[in-house]
Amino acid sequence: AYMQQYRAMADAGTHNPKPRTIFFTDLEKHLTTSVQPNDKLILSLDANEPDDPGNFLSQWKERNGLTNAITHLHGDAAPKTYQRGRHAIDHIFVNQNCLPALRKGGHIPFNRYHLSDHCALFADFHKPALFGKSAPDPTDGTTKYPRPYHPTERNKYHRLCMEYMERHKIKDQLLKLIPIL
Repeated sequence: AYMQQYRAMADAGTHNPKPRTIFFTDLEKHLTTSVQPNDKLILSLDANEPDDPGNFLSQWKERNGLTNAITHLHGDAAPKTYQRGRHAIDHIFVNQNCLPALRKGGHIPFNRYHLSDHCALFADFHKPALFGKSAPDPTDGTTKYPRPYHPTERNKYHRLCMEYMERHKIKDQLLKLIPIL
């Protein structure tokens, strides 16, 4: 995506394009104008850069009042997220309003569900602490979430999952793994 944006900017006449810098500038502008004081912000980011003290990403995160959720939970024992590297370059940033609800977080082992040189991160939040006690239960049938017991929604969800699996050739990838196992 970086080179795609670089070429598009260069073709549009930008001298020495810096897509990464522009992305973070635009995102910061959006956060500054759109996030209200009581809002809860969760930002998952494949930054391709560690969140080390003093570097660009860390300064950007601090300037925007964000905390690295995984580092907050695990400290120096935070997992690396890039298989060929030694650092976490994928992050989950949250604002201070989310921290009291943050319960667990970590990563799914490399290549567990999909082949990638990055691992998937997760953060688990206590729902009543994050959204309030009156937040709807996504399985109660009155929300916009799929209801597994409702035939129409179950079939729609199943169809969407199957389309995703076919588009990404999940079955073929799994069959390739069988001889390895």
